[in-house]
Amino acid sequence: MYLKLLRLEAKLTSRIFLPLMGAVMALSGLAMAAVQLAGPDALIITGGPLDTGSAPHNRLVSTLCGLLALGAFLSMVGLMITAVVVTIQRFYKNLLGDEGYLMFALPATPAQHLAAKLTVSVGWTFASLVLVLALTAALVGSIPVTLPDGQTPLRLMLSALHQGIPVPLWQWYGIGALTFWAGVCNSYLMLYLSMILGTRLSVGRTGSRVGRCVLIYVALQILVSSLSGAAASLTGIAAFETGFDPLSSLTEASLFLTASAGAVLVLLIGCLVWFFVSRSLLERRLDLA
Repeated sequence: MYLKLLRLEAKLTSRIFLPLMGAVMALSGLAMAAVQLAGPDALIITGGPLDTGSAPHNRLVSTLCGLLALGAFLSMVGLMITAVVVTIQRFYKNLLGDEGYLMFALPATPAQHLAAKLTVSVGWTFASLVLVLALTAALVGSIPVTLPDGQTPLRLMLSALHQGIPVPLWQWYGIGALTFWAGVCNSYLMLYLSMILGTRLSVGRTGSRVGRCVLIYVALQILVSSLSGAAASLTGIAAFETGFDPLSSLTEASLFLTASAGAVLVLLIGCLVWFFVSRSLLERRLDLA
């Protein structure tokens, strides 16, 4: 049943994301074409290490290219925001709204509903991020300008991004992708739990159900931040008092890997907590909107 829910959710959400992704790609392609046609006039920077030189430029062309590029970047930001908005809207209306009576009548467990919603939401978010990164690199790489030090804007951006990385790039990218995945799962499951709790606390009460959901989400964020800060403080005090600090003997690369593994572990523990609490609450009868 999980696979059927997954296919249904992917089909319904694709009607939103595929046209939006196409629009973002079209606008980015238009910006890249304009930059290519403008040539060196596409980028004019005076002063500083990125000075493009004192040769005469067409500032009107540069401004138009800048506006198109800005529009492309704003559409990319809108795509990422849409992933979060659709996640909230689909979960709230599909499981906690009128559609919930139909969804919970299906031969599927609450855990399967949660897993299907989470899988599709994280999938679209990850796909949106990959598309945004690819289009950003393509747009920056399309700027036909060579900077005074002989670098292109894309090479300058990549060199700045990779500066100071203590591990091989494939490890850095892999850890980044894993951390992003765990962080998105953790955030979405916390949103799910906030909406479920907000729905339950609204039973028989006046006031905004959405407002309660937002307040609960903020409270959960404060709780998690407080617990994390307290744990870090206690660990630091214990290390200072006992003089035992195993991290001090690690190399920079080992320290980076250890810290990353610890962050991913904490996020995964949070995912399990939010998931099982949400499942437990969904197994009980809810006062659906």
